[in-house]
Amino acid sequence: MSLLQEERPMERFAGMLAHELRNPLASAVTNLAVASDLMEESDPRKPFLARAEEEMERLRVLLRSCIELARTGQVSRRRIDIADAIQQILSRASERERGSRVRFESSVCAELWHDVDPDLVVRALENLLENAGRAMCDSGGVVRIDAQMEGDTLVLSVQDEGPGLKPELLDQVFEPFVTGQRSSGLGLAFVRQVADAHGGSALAENLPGGGACFTLRLPGGSEEIPSWLASST
Repeated sequence: MSLLQEERPMERFAGMLAHELRNPLASAVTNLAVASDLMEESDPRKPFLARAEEEMERLRVLLRSCIELARTGQVSRRRIDIADAIQQILSRASERERGSRVRFESSVCAELWHDVDPDLVVRALENLLENAGRAMCDSGGVVRIDAQMEGDTLVLSVQDEGPGLKPELLDQVFEPFVTGQRSSGLGLAFVRQVADAHGGSALAENLPGGGACFTLRLPGGSEEIPSWLASST
């Protein structure tokens, strides 16, 4: 049974999440803004506060989307450039892993447009990157995101060079509270929930040469469109 099917527990969880996180999040945003206002524009610390404020705003939007998803099972689709979203995800991941031996790459460079809930899909991909980075924290290696269209379905994959998934967990890795070296128990369950909400699927498998691959298939009307047309839509 997916998380979306457990309506009453998820409604209770959504209410608890909103109550527990909204107030401290608002307080953190306010205090960051006050600290920034007290600094001179030339203060070298100011850009770091600005970045923290941006991340807090992303968290606020994500929280709202997660609560709406938990309560209704609905997603708020809009057409976005998947390639651009992936580049932003990679930039943040590289910043988080600065100083480690984990690198993030993608061959997606051409514009690739698709109708998804951007906040939820971005968070799902970030969960997969964080899990991959955790699996390779000792050995290091490359985490790779790829995206392509198969008909009207967007196929997103995240591959790593870690030790792979334990065979006994392959069929359970997306279940809530199934833990291992890759997950605290809910990150991968959230990934599957996002895929389900888009009418798609999530798959985990070990690669023949080592490492693991997570694949999201998200159907919906989409096609690659040129930049001149994208700007007019």
